[in-house]
Amino acid sequence: MDTSLLRELIGGREAYLAFLSSDSEETCMEYEPIRRNDDWAKETMKKLLGVSSGTSLQQMDRADRSAALKALKGAGLTVRQIERLTGINRNVVQKA
Repeated sequence: MDTSLLRELIGGREAYLAFLSSDSEETCMEYEPIRRNDDWAKETMKKLLGVSSGTSLQQMDRADRSAALKALKGAGLTVRQIERLTGINRNVVQKA
């Protein structure tokens, strides 16, 4: 395996070893997940689908409901949020 490109990207062996031994917070990338509460999810559902209540999704035919569930997941709602707000079974939400 040719590792020359990787070595070039990290600045060589010495730079890599210096990076590993560094305790600086600046060398670390941190990930903070975005937490969105149910109020945000309800507002998103209202804006995206034009429904004020999640139970109205239960009355849709299968194809329309699946499209709506896909849109909600695409907008950032979690499967659990969708399940909780609509009353639709988690498996149905996951399959959509």
